[in-house]
Amino acid sequence: MFKKQTRANWKEVIYIREDPLRGVGGIVRTVAHKPERERERQTMEKGSSSDNLQSLMSAIKSSENVETRIQLITKLGVAVPPSDSDLDSLLEFLVTLWEGFTCLDLSQCMLNKAILDVAGKYIEGCNYSCQKKILILGAQASEWCAKHLKMTLMSSDDSQEDEHYMLFFQLLLECLQFSLGCSALVANNHKLEDDELMVSLDKFICELLSLVKNLATELK
Repeated sequence: MFKKQTRANWKEVIYIREDPLRGVGGIVRTVAHKPERERERQTMEKGSSSDNLQSLMSAIKSSENVETRIQLITKLGVAVPPSDSDLDSLLEFLVTLWEGFTCLDLSQCMLNKAILDVAGKYIEGCNYSCQKKILILGAQASEWCAKHLKMTLMSSDDSQEDEHYMLFFQLLLECLQFSLGCSALVANNHKLEDDELMVSLDKFICELLSLVKNLATELK
């Protein structure tokens, strides 16, 4: 009589011959290799996901309509989640996509908020090579928020400006939460001897402290 045992962590199936009188009589192991077709399917899916991500980023670059850009950005990491190898290029793309110009209307706040939303999904699982880009984006966000804080507080009382005011402070809160995630990322990193990473870290800390100082001054 054979009893079949399958071990999920092994790529094998174990058959045990049981003897009613003498107990287990012996063990025969056969290795159950993953079918070649299954490996090929997974490789194709991985390549397809990477291609879809690149296509989505290209569509965002070529779009001249801000609302369309925002809609496409929200799909990054949701409709097409990046693999580890694609995460570095995705974060580099978000850094270049960040709008540092004067905020004239709701659309730029919405665009920058969408960028932080996507980048924030990957802070915890960020590998060492991606940390520099996370810190660069964090510094950009703090600098932009500090620059626009006073202007937002001086805005008029019309309904559109009031909506803009509320959206800015939502973005400001997300910036602080993103900065908290960046700080935790650095605290868990034991390879701070990298010169380029240290430059990014210094910039991030300076911009964050400047933002906190402006907040304390304007809101006290």
